[in-house]
Amino acid sequence: MKSKTLLYILIALAIVAIAAFIIYQFVYRGNGNVLSGLLGQTGSLPSSTVQNFQQTSTTAAFGANGTSTSSSSKFGVVSNDPALDYFVDSANIVTLVKTDGTIESIANNKTSVLSTSTLTNIISVVFSYDGKKILISTRTGTTTQTYLFSLGAQALTRLPDGMQSPVWSPINYQIAYLAPTNSGSEKLMTIDAGTANIKPVTVTSLAMEDMLLQWPSKNTIVISDRPSAFTTGSIWLFNIPSQTLSVVSYEALGVESLWNTSGSALVFSAKSSNAGGQLALRDTTGGQKTFSFVTLPSKCTFGPSAATPSTTSTVNPSSMIYCAAPVDQDTFSIVRLPDEYDQKIYFSDDAFYSIDSTTGSLNEIFSFSEADRDLDATHMKVFNNILFFINRYDQKVYALAL
Repeated sequence: MKSKTLLYILIALAIVAIAAFIIYQFVYRGNGNVLSGLLGQTGSLPSSTVQNFQQTSTTAAFGANGTSTSSSSKFGVVSNDPALDYFVDSANIVTLVKTDGTIESIANNKTSVLSTSTLTNIISVVFSYDGKKILISTRTGTTTQTYLFSLGAQALTRLPDGMQSPVWSPINYQIAYLAPTNSGSEKLMTIDAGTANIKPVTVTSLAMEDMLLQWPSKNTIVISDRPSAFTTGSIWLFNIPSQTLSVVSYEALGVESLWNTSGSALVFSAKSSNAGGQLALRDTTGGQKTFSFVTLPSKCTFGPSAATPSTTSTVNPSSMIYCAAPVDQDTFSIVRLPDEYDQKIYFSDDAFYSIDSTTGSLNEIFSFSEADRDLDATHMKVFNNILFFINRYDQKVYALAL
């Protein structure tokens, strides 16, 4: 009898050991299918009451209260390799650019190296609308160099020198960028990376310097100052067909924005005390609704609801907004934003929310207490009904099922 009891105990211990090994491989080592092994942890959602935003006010707290769902959240590590940016296609194949410029693909629990060309001093990585082409910009001293990588040819091509803030069109392989002139102004330029002969074309000249670009919709390019709590900045919309500029925000401290393809935007502005700030949703008519919590646009993304997932665009004309917000809002309110966040002087511990931009209802989809590690989320994107992000604590890509 004792020998049988001992045998049962040994079998049980073996099962526990195998289960622990499997969990370690899928959750902590992470290179696998994002819908199975990579999303290995679950947790329950907290409960709260629902209170919808009233559209009649443009200054009321937006997303003041929320609701939870009965479904569980699934959370896991996508890759154990630190990354600068990533893309996930409709087949859940993950393409990521590592911190040394190496490009990898993760599919069916296997990692493949697409490019071994290492680059130093990388300042930006931008994927095309379909993830098949990548812009990688580097800087040496004051010299900026941009490279184009095509997944099909698996080749790295050097683009014209001095491209500033290159961005992809949301519908094709056109690239917009800024080129400085000898007079101190800048030219807005485009090139077509979908053709064999990549030739720069001048769109317009701008009496501006050191600007940033976003290209959220076919006919609109967003031009903005680099955000800082210590200097005022502005945001303009450039209409491509009419070649006209219109101002969105003028001479505001720390102003930073993230745009949807429909024309709405998340806009952050710092306070006059150079500490903290506020986040608001700007609708397509120019009206603004202030959020009840504060986070940065770089910690948010527009995306579809769980019922209507999108597989081709991370920023689309959906009513849903997904944000990672610091749990300690009191400390966040005295941080010089966005400077100290961007300079990695300040790191946050985040909870994750979905906000319906039509009703203002707030839903906490993953709480700080559910995570088994510190999470400071940036580069948030939605693919295949899953919220992805890069954790600034370890630079790894994580996934959270919606």
